[in-house]
Amino acid sequence: MLIKYIKSVVWRVAKCLSYIEDARCLKVKLKINITPIFATLVTGHGKTRAYLHRFNILEQTTCTCKKGDQTTDHSINQCTLLQTQRELLRSSVLKSGNWPASKYGLITKHLKPFLTFTKSIDFDQLQ
Repeated sequence: MLIKYIKSVVWRVAKCLSYIEDARCLKVKLKINITPIFATLVTGHGKTRAYLHRFNILEQTTCTCKKGDQTTDHSINQCTLLQTQRELLRSSVLKSGNWPASKYGLITKHLKPFLTFTKSIDFDQLQ
């Protein structure tokens, strides 16, 4: 059931993302494969502990790193379990921008390193 919901979220995100200036489909405009993790990190809807807690699927919102609630912002900017992946993203972003970058900045200015970062995350292991 959760997988079906995540797929529907990915479809909706792929269909139309408000972060894109001209409101075109992100998948068509940038020709990328939108994964459930990408959709989760961009929209905040998905397999984070904080999101699942909203629906009483999980009792605790605390990330397995024990440094805060497992939200998308925490995963991108603070989670110690993702430190190595984040450092790669951060170093790439700093070549042409500022860190921390907004989600909008990550998908419009730093998409390739952000996609690499999202592909390296497995929320099943972070549960």
